[in-house]
Amino acid sequence: MMPFLSDRTKLPRLFLFALLLFSFACKKTDEGFIGGDILPASDNLNFVATDTFSLLMYTVKDDSVRTDERSVNPLGFIHDPYFGRTQSAIYTQIRLPENNLNFSAVKLDSIVLTLKYQNKTAFYGNTATTQTIKVYELSNPLYIDSVYYSNARPAYYPQEIGSWTGKFNLNDSITLQHGSKTRKLPPHLRIRITNNAFIDKIKNGGTSFSTNEAFINYMKGLAIVPNDFAVNPGEGAVVNMDLVSTVSNLTIYYNDSLYKDLLINENSPRLSSYEHNYFGTALSLQLGLKQHRDTCYAQSMGSVKTFFKVPHILDLIKKNGNKAVTVAAAQMTIPVLPGAGTAQYGLPLEVFFVIVDSLGKNFTLQGVYSGKYNASKTAITADLSAHFQSVLNAYKKSGLERNYGLYIVPSYNYSGMERIVFNTNKFAPLPPKLKLTYSVIQ
Repeated sequence: MMPFLSDRTKLPRLFLFALLLFSFACKKTDEGFIGGDILPASDNLNFVATDTFSLLMYTVKDDSVRTDERSVNPLGFIHDPYFGRTQSAIYTQIRLPENNLNFSAVKLDSIVLTLKYQNKTAFYGNTATTQTIKVYELSNPLYIDSVYYSNARPAYYPQEIGSWTGKFNLNDSITLQHGSKTRKLPPHLRIRITNNAFIDKIKNGGTSFSTNEAFINYMKGLAIVPNDFAVNPGEGAVVNMDLVSTVSNLTIYYNDSLYKDLLINENSPRLSSYEHNYFGTALSLQLGLKQHRDTCYAQSMGSVKTFFKVPHILDLIKKNGNKAVTVAAAQMTIPVLPGAGTAQYGLPLEVFFVIVDSLGKNFTLQGVYSGKYNASKTAITADLSAHFQSVLNAYKKSGLERNYGLYIVPSYNYSGMERIVFNTNKFAPLPPKLKLTYSVIQ
């Protein structure tokens, strides 16, 4: 079967753009073209609308993504019923607020690591699940001018220096008492440091607290790692942390009513590390199989993405005497799998269609295309006319087939969790569909 409609209605050039403006208000005629019954059939421009292209869609593993110095850092463990288990850890460095600090002559009361939640809605999953977060001291330094990706695993000493077990509370502020003074802080996570060796290291740092350079050499940084424990599908959550907030610090309380904040700020290396385990999911059974699947998946944080291609798009040229083709519109609609989007696992409002190069890698030099969630259709819709025009132009100009496809990824792919499950069954009542409006230049 031809991958486009055989019926063609010829339109005057002067009516081309007017027709585009009114096409959505017109009824599709028996001839298979919008407005074909009222337009004259004599001109040099063939203008055709078709939605019969065959599509190829399947899921592939995503590449690692860059995570250093992002605006937020995800933290937590989640067991998604569709995507399996995801763990997100944070690695960062603490800095001195001033030179020549000295805690040797004071009475240390406690040391607390505080991490501010980005906001009340900056989470994904079930925050009613109890989690355990452990803190370790890094054994090697981090560097602010280095690039770190989501598969980075900075080394740390095996003995934890502190831990927290509880439920993420993104709603309630916290009031702290320091002697006769109180201060109210926005919602944040508080992890008490209890390791005596680390506390002694703070107390007896001596000249290592003279400058930031000396201090960083003395204390390399912190690893903040969620405990990878067995939770049931539908449990666990990942929350976004704002590390550069003035609330995010390692606070040293001393002499009953005093405190000093060791800082995490814009000069501190900050990175996230993601681990994904798809064991036991339907998703795991299709990875590595490059054939059309009835369900496709895309998850942020370097997890998985959907591959999408129109294999026969170049037939528009090949089967029309190798003539040039102009794409007026290319509306792609991909339904969301019913039940996959819930209040707990919200759908992204936007996804990106990223150009694929000849090696199957993301190729963003030519830009990306945005797809929006259409609530009335329960689907992602996108105008891909510029992409298909580029593919057709390349073939017409050079004879080279550069139809490598597109990857679909959540728009929040680098820092923060989002995911979407597509219903890509070709025989579904509402299947994925590309509606292309084009003209063959005579």
